[in-house]
Amino acid sequence: DICEKYGCSFANLMQAWILKQYDLISLLTGFRRRETIEDTCRVFDIALSDEDAEYMERLAQKVRNAEQQKV
Repeated sequence: DICEKYGCSFANLMQAWILKQYDLISLLTGFRRRETIEDTCRVFDIALSDEDAEYMERLAQKVRNAEQQKV
């Protein structure tokens, strides 16, 4: 499990993956509680490997393909 490997939440993992894909991007998230801010900031401590990012892209592509077949 990739979340276990990086010691992060699923949301953090998705944010780290998005940040890895783009040079210039901002993460816009809601901050209603202090815990939310702290959790979101953890994403900057995740050094997602190229191999894990590519694996996540393959999984995302499978989901996109399945969604396209439904239409």
